[in-house]
Amino acid sequence: FEIIFKNGDLILMKENIRSLRQDHYVEVCVLDTWCRILNLRELNRKPDMPFRFFGSSYSSMHSVLMPDEKWDYENKVRLFCDAVADDLRKAGCEDKLEDIDMIMFPVCKSEHLYVVCFNFKKDAIEILDNSSKGGTMLSKYESQHVHL
Repeated sequence: FEIIFKNGDLILMKENIRSLRQDHYVEVCVLDTWCRILNLRELNRKPDMPFRFFGSSYSSMHSVLMPDEKWDYENKVRLFCDAVADDLRKAGCEDKLEDIDMIMFPVCKSEHLYVVCFNFKKDAIEILDNSSKGGTMLSKYESQHVHL
């Protein structure tokens, strides 16, 4: 197997890239590799540019793997915070939390992937989604906070 990217514990192989083909599920390591690359690029941004942080799939994975009936809210919050702290450490950003202007987290729910973006400069939360499913943002995502 040919390694395309390696950084710390993250390895992306050529076979993983093939999951980007149409009608295939994108493998988690492809998403996480892109997040790691973007975070590494942020460390070299111009000082006047916003500082963005891209959370890995691990930050929201507990919401997919641990149903509400088995895990209480406090445990989910702890797991989320631990995963984000680990992402910050791996990106070399653990001491830059106060400087971050925008944080983005991928969320997978019922085979649907979207990104929740917390924009601290504008005091706003935005959802990036290319889904063709109809309805307003509120109707599509209002119950998601229960799982996140």
